[in-house]
Amino acid sequence: MRQKLWKNLQSFRENANIWFNKAFRDHDANEIVNKIKEFEKENLMLRSQLPRDVPDQVLETLRGEVKDVAVYSNLIIALGNKALEEKHWDKIFTLIE
Repeated sequence: MRQKLWKNLQSFRENANIWFNKAFRDHDANEIVNKIKEFEKENLMLRSQLPRDVPDQVLETLRGEVKDVAVYSNLIIALGNKALEEKHWDKIFTLIE
């Protein structure tokens, strides 16, 4: 179980690195959000199998990192809309600059 926990942490970090460092439009937003949900589900399952009386630092680190990305799920879906055209992106970038 501990090995699975460490592998999940490594896998999440690898995925997050790709999501954050590859051009956003090259990603499938639904795939990102679904993967985030998989990590959340897996975390719940692992948490239920670990003793609750002693906090597990790796699990808490993983849960925190997943949560930090999951809060942007709605934004990821919105920006991943295939109907967004270059003019829309120009407007988005104008607003955030």
